[in-house]
Amino acid sequence: RTILSGVTLTAADANKFKLTGIPARLTVTNGALTLAAAVAVDAEWTGAVSEEWSLAGNWLNSFQPTSGSRVRFNLSAGGETVDDLVGVQPGVVTFGEDAGAFTFHGAETLTILSSITNLSAAAQHFLLPTAFGVQGYPFTVRAEGDLTFDQTTTSTYGTFTKTGAGTLTFADASWTMGVAPEIRAGRLTFTTPANFASPTGLTMYDGTSLDLGGGTLSWTNNMTIAGNIRWENGTFTKTNNNEFRPPA
Repeated sequence: RTILSGVTLTAADANKFKLTGIPARLTVTNGALTLAAAVAVDAEWTGAVSEEWSLAGNWLNSFQPTSGSRVRFNLSAGGETVDDLVGVQPGVVTFGEDAGAFTFHGAETLTILSSITNLSAAAQHFLLPTAFGVQGYPFTVRAEGDLTFDQTTTSTYGTFTKTGAGTLTFADASWTMGVAPEIRAGRLTFTTPANFASPTGLTMYDGTSLDLGGGTLSWTNNMTIAGNIRWENGTFTKTNNNEFRPPA
């Protein structure tokens, strides 16, 4: 599909534009900028050469991630990685059961389209801005081991579900949540005071907990509670005559 015409572009010009939230790629055809479906490949990190994602030698069989890829980290040694693949948006990121502790760096926002899963007991640490989800589709975080996001994180489309017995931590209080989150298992924690608000509701299941880091939970829609839960280290306010109610 042509999205820009009437000018003469070269193939290199496609890299001057950026797509957000769309698993596709930009190319130049007959001097016009066109949108093409991205071919997603499975990618497994080896870190054999360096820390950079952009070097093919760091990936099993030199298959680098493309937008929509299922990206897996299995190295028991863990390590440091640098996401320098500008514009690439993985569909799924998974840490295998034997994976060690990884730390992620990068200057650009890492957008993950569908889910992130940590099956390992090791904690995974993201020191770069992150974004979850794509418009109209669900996003799931499964944390059997802990997951920590230190920079600004947004989740504004579809639905957001936290599963797994581990802790999901946001160290930056500017977490943007434009959808109704469900905490089905484990713990959601903020390590800085989070004045946490959503217009769309909250669901917490039996045995889950929410730590506000000393901030305020301000809810403007109904809250669904299924069993015994914990709110810690913060205050709670409600408006618009919203209700506590059991799940349907």
